[in-house]
Formats: sequence, C-alpha cells, structure tokens
Amino acid sequence: MHTPTDRVRALNDELRQCLPGGHAVITPGVAALGKEAVERIVQAIAAFDDFCHTNNPHEEHDSGSFEVNGATILF
Repeated sequence: MHTPTDRVRALNDELRQCLPGGHAVITPGVAALGKEAVERIVQAIAAFDDFCHTNNPHEEHDSGSFEVNGATILF
C-alpha cells in the first residue's frame, strides 16, 4: 500500500533526478563557483541518496546537503 508520503518522496526523487516539468534555481554564490562546479553540483544532487532522519525527518526526500570544494551545498 502506498501512502501520501510515498508519493511525495517518489515525486521529489523524480524531480531531483530528471527535472521533469520542474525548474532549478541556483543562488548567486553557487553560480559564482563556475560552470564546471555547477554541473558537478547538479549531478551530485541528482545522485544524492544519503537521506537520514536528520536531513529527511518527514521521509519525503525534499532536502539534503553535501560538500563541494569546501562549500556546503543545501538543496
């Protein structure tokens, strides 16, 4: 049986991985890292699967964070 949370999680995973019908917005600070860094960040977000209770308390896969070149990236 699928719960509403299962559906939200699946939609968030799909959006993070493929951006179907969605939009990505980056901050000026992330853009300032340069095109290659932004491409690596986008790929890292798409592949991110390190969800835990701390960064995903509602189990919806709607946020996360990781380090790139010494900077913490939040999504």
